[in-house]
Amino acid sequence: MRKPNRLIHTRVLAAILLVVSVGIPGAIPRGAVSAQPRKVPISWMTWGTTQFLDLNMNALYKVYPEMRDKIEFTGILGGPGDFQVAEKFRLALAAHQDVPDIIQFNRTQLPEFAEAGVLEDLTPYLKPYVANVVPAALQLASYKGKTFAFPYQIKLKLWYYRKDLFDEAGIDPEKVRTLDEFIAAGKKLHAKFPKSYIWNLGPTPPQYNLGMVFSGNGTKFLNPKGEYVVASDPGVRKAFQAFKAMKDAGIVADISDFTRDWEQGLADGTIASSLIASWFIAFLPRYAPNLRGRWEITQWPVIAEADGGSEAGGSIQVVPKAAKHKPEAIDLLTKMFLTKKGALSIYAARFYTPNLKDALADPLMKLPDPYFGRSEIREEVKALEKFKIFDFDPAASREMTILNQALIAYLTTNAPLDGVLKQAEADLRNQIGNPWRR
Repeated sequence: MRKPNRLIHTRVLAAILLVVSVGIPGAIPRGAVSAQPRKVPISWMTWGTTQFLDLNMNALYKVYPEMRDKIEFTGILGGPGDFQVAEKFRLALAAHQDVPDIIQFNRTQLPEFAEAGVLEDLTPYLKPYVANVVPAALQLASYKGKTFAFPYQIKLKLWYYRKDLFDEAGIDPEKVRTLDEFIAAGKKLHAKFPKSYIWNLGPTPPQYNLGMVFSGNGTKFLNPKGEYVVASDPGVRKAFQAFKAMKDAGIVADISDFTRDWEQGLADGTIASSLIASWFIAFLPRYAPNLRGRWEITQWPVIAEADGGSEAGGSIQVVPKAAKHKPEAIDLLTKMFLTKKGALSIYAARFYTPNLKDALADPLMKLPDPYFGRSEIREEVKALEKFKIFDFDPAASREMTILNQALIAYLTTNAPLDGVLKQAEADLRNQIGNPWRR
């Protein structure tokens, strides 16, 4: 009879231990330490580097310290650019595994994944904050009347230039308003400083160069029937011609973006200005820390009839429907981007201009930038007035890749433009077809 009694005794002891372990009030012995709540793992995919995600999270922890105890953040590098992030997401969806909780895209990718129905509809979550969000940011995050993203960084077109070198060369960038005037200024700069160029256009020009022009000059890839018309579209043609004119004039350095030579060229004066986007504000001080106060910002000239526009519209943060921790991811993004103290904390980290009206009205925004002085916010406000988003369709990522390859062929060979554009149109038609019928 001892064995049954021993068994009963064991079961009773196990039940007592269970009561203690689950923490029923009064059951924890005096002096015992209760277990810490488990942190929720949040994975966040971006491109280029996860460094800025780390900076943003550390900034957020300072104003929302309780978040450090609630979540376990992991940054995921999806590749060198947003197109590679999109491909990683496609593969994760196909495999039904490793879907991140948050993904950073450009507005370029939103139509594809919104049409596919794989993104969380964030409209009800953002509704309480909409009145405080600037209109351009709402445009960035919306598609067909719904909000599928948290707006992150409106990518405005800005012209960064070495004021000291321009002054010595007698160039007033405020008077450079056309392509011809830009080329003339580039020649004047190079005559004064033979080792300096007014921009760079290397063997592998970034796709955002074309995007910044297309978004401002009315370029259309498709006709109303969904047929590609890039060979006859005047915006595409003028963009290709403009880049060729700059290269033929000898005013651009043969250096590609995001290379070691690019960083060095910005630091040593080889690249004395850049027509690029507002995100460059976060990179230039890192590449040329000793040139504080020498770089300033102004507006783009009208290149290929592009007056205003943007670089891919801007970057956004989406939450996939298949994410494992959607409530926590949405809460994190809300605190970071839709509250004043969260938005200002990210601005202080130097990678983000707030998209909130109350944050933009804060005295902090009136302080001169430590690197660019008063030109930063002043010129961002001006560029925002001409902000435009290209009419992206669900195949936009692949379309831009094909057109950029065509631009490279045009810049590096003697092929006639008509032939290059006809080949690009054939590639689009054969590789994609009608992007609205996929």
